Parts: sequence; structure tokens; C-alpha cells
Amino acid sequence: LAQIVPETDRYIDLIVMTHAQLDHFEGLSDVVDRYKVGAFITSGREGASEAWRNFESKLKEEKIPVILVEAGDRIRYKDSYADVLSPDRESLVDPEINESSVVLEFDSEGVKSLFTGDMGFVTENKLVDKFDVNIDVLKVGHHGSRYATGLNFLREATPRVSVIEVGAKNTFGHPTQATLSRLAAIGSSIYRTDQNGLVTITAKDGLIGVSAEK
Repeated sequence: LAQIVPETDRYIDLIVMTHAQLDHFEGLSDVVDRYKVGAFITSGREGASEAWRNFESKLKEEKIPVILVEAGDRIRYKDSYADVLSPDRESLVDPEINESSVVLEFDSEGVKSLFTGDMGFVTENKLVDKFDVNIDVLKVGHHGSRYATGLNFLREATPRVSVIEVGAKNTFGHPTQATLSRLAAIGSSIYRTDQNGLVTITAKDGLIGVSAEK
């Protein structure tokens, strides 16, 4: 964030936490320490770890409003908006917590971007059945896991740009070759934070600009 937010700006309007797994909320603890936050958005599904309970306590101590969202909700800012496509009530009780990730479709300046959390094939196929998921930019699901970003979903989504958020060192082998091959098969331009560092995407009048740190 220090590379993006000016040093004199210590305020963040909204934080969206997709789901209560450590790799999706641990870093947010430092953000809450360093910035004043307007509201914290999540699905309301609780985590089971002590780290999660400590993080919840921190949100209360900082008096940050927590807003629960589900499929059908919308977040609007001026002419831009983010539609919540998932989770629905069924997804919230799925034994696999990844399938209860908050999934947002952000529409701004004529460009649609999909933020997927760790959703896998189950949620992807559900979204294909319920929504028009044709998008321009895809935050690739589950760090490029082979259990996400299926061809059925990609054929409907057809993202021009796909970004994989993944650590340079991880024990899961992310992103997998299977996922990279599926993205290549639909002709999407692929950016990876493990190789490209910070990836910045801009949208204006339906046009997409992408720059990478390396």
C-alpha cells in the first residue's frame, strides 16, 4: 500500500475480506494498525483460528464498522459500482470455506473486473448459470490453483487481462500449469505478482491500461 497510497493519506474507505482464512486476513491486521478504515466488508462467515478471533477483537477495538454482504448487494461510488455475486445462503454453509468467498464484479469506466477470492469450480459454475460473467479483467481464483479458473467459466468470462496474486515462494505449486494453460487457451494476457511484482490496472472509456513493476 505504501507504493500506492500517498504517505500523507492515512484513510481507506473500504476493506473487503473475501473469507476468514489466514492468507486472506493476516495482512489486513497491519493495514488496520496503519490506516483509519471507514468500513470492513465481509460475508459474516466466521473463521476457526485463534488468529481470526484476535483480528475480530482488533476490529472492535478500532471501532471499525463491519458490513455483511451477500449475493444481490451492491456497493456504489459515483458512477462506479461493485455487485456482490457470491456468496449466497447455500455457499455460506458449504463445508469448503473457499466456496463462500465474497465475489465482486466491479464496473467502472466501461470496464468490468471480477474479484474472486478463493472460489473454485463449484462457485464458478454457479455464477455462469446465474449471471452474465463476461468481463474484461479477472483476479484469478485461489492463486492459480488447479481447482479454480475452469474452462467452462473462462469460456463465458473471456477476460482480456488476468492477474494471479501469488507469493514468490509457496508450498502449493501455485500457479499451476493447468490453470496457466487454460488462461492461455482463451487468449488472456497473464500477469503474476510473483514474477511481475505490483500490477497496476487503469480503466478509461472502456480501455484498459496495465503496468507492471517488473
